Amino acid sequence: MQPPDNIVHLLDVVRRQHSTRWVLLPVGGEHVNLWRGLYPDGSSVILKEGDGLDREIAVYEAVRGPFLPRLIAADATMGFLALEDLSDCARPPPWTDRQHELVLQALDGVASASAPPHLPRAGRRAITDGWQRVAADPSGLLGLFVCTRRWLEGALDALQEAEARAVVDGDSLLHMNPRAENLLVGPDRAVLLDWRWAAVGNPLVDRAMFAIGRALDGGPGPESIVGDEPGIAAAMAGWFASEAGRKDGHPSVRAFQFDQLTVSLPWAARALGLPDPLDGGSCFGGVGRSM
Repeated sequence: MQPPDNIVHLLDVVRRQHSTRWVLLPVGGEHVNLWRGLYPDGSSVILKEGDGLDREIAVYEAVRGPFLPRLIAADATMGFLALEDLSDCARPPPWTDRQHELVLQALDGVASASAPPHLPRAGRRAITDGWQRVAADPSGLLGLFVCTRRWLEGALDALQEAEARAVVDGDSLLHMNPRAENLLVGPDRAVLLDWRWAAVGNPLVDRAMFAIGRALDGGPGPESIVGDEPGIAAAMAGWFASEAGRKDGHPSVRAFQFDQLTVSLPWAARALGLPDPLDGGSCFGGVGRSM
């Protein structure tokens, strides 16, 4: 089993040697396969092959920086993206202080890079209307048992007001999903993978996304990375609050969004000076929930 012959042939021409073996990796995603190609000289490449790679390819073709794997070849029409194999790098967690700092440096590099044209703006991805959607139908959020109905009714106005003040738009390149699953960390750099959600906007959006995931991995609270940003905190919490309880979509995506919500919702409450979302005496997941 191997990728389509025309892609394999093109990569053999680019590498000036015939690949000896292709291994299908147990990652990837819907409509996308991820392969490792092995070559006689001992080198290897990572091949992403499938649908919906146009935006990711645009980033790799236009952007240069140590936060990106080296591009070997890509073709949006053929539907493939070949990159250097960085599997020798670490994939946290567990985290070291050095790895944490390298990721923050990588996010600074992303923010200072010139974004390719035609990327969507971060504000168009519904980041700033999550609490409006929850207000219209709170049943999905309440069904997750991460807050009481009493708390939501009392906090909703403040959350919507803060969300409306959040500055998420800007002109910086954003990865939009810099969590551990999409990070590889070497001795002197961190590399971000999976650029399919790339956008332009406020660099604090990427830092907030990383901070939430880092807290889930046992790191500090998001405010230690993002600073005093109640609008961003409310917007992040609103996004996950409006998405995690939806009945459609892949269960693994909803589970991931629920995990992010268990960090971002208390963060928003702290940032806005609101009571604990579970009014004390309860824990996430609904155990001991008091209404």
